[in-house]
Amino acid sequence: MHRPTLAELLQRARSSWYVILFILLFAAVDWIAHHDPVIAFLGAIIAIAAVLTWPDVAARLHVDRLLAKVPPLARAALIALPGLAFIALRERGGLVAVVTLAAVVGLAVFGPALDRRLAGFYRGRDAVPRAGRMVAAPVLALLVAGAIAAPARGAASVSPVLLVLAALASTAIGFLLLREGKEA
Repeated sequence: MHRPTLAELLQRARSSWYVILFILLFAAVDWIAHHDPVIAFLGAIIAIAAVLTWPDVAARLHVDRLLAKVPPLARAALIALPGLAFIALRERGGLVAVVTLAAVVGLAVFGPALDRRLAGFYRGRDAVPRAGRMVAAPVLALLVAGAIAAPARGAASVSPVLLVLAALASTAIGFLLLREGKEA
């Protein structure tokens, strides 16, 4: 297997800055929520290592050829699966992960129809540079989800309904800020 050089890893880190930023943000939120630095930060290190070495691993396992054949709708689900699997395992329940996956697939299916209706929104949104929207999307999603799902004072846990609403709001924010609309 090809062992990437430091220069190759740094180049991959530069080209994957958004994924790495999201992983670090996710780890910080997990640490704040669960106060378990080992899982949060060890998980982040493993996830970042996977991102940086993925091209070599995929080529070695011939996964890259297989993934090239995956239809776009299934690709959206595959991209979402690692994060959703972590949520399902970490929270000991898959409801939020399942709802979020359904929302991601639904938005992939209905995205083209939504693009036509959102063309004006996209034009206005695009006044904000893409890099700014890429940073704002997970931050806003976390803030809104946190506001929706914050447990009531003295409550032992968060209502599953609020968790589902928070997941749907987060998915919608990501879609609205990051989707590259194809006007018809």
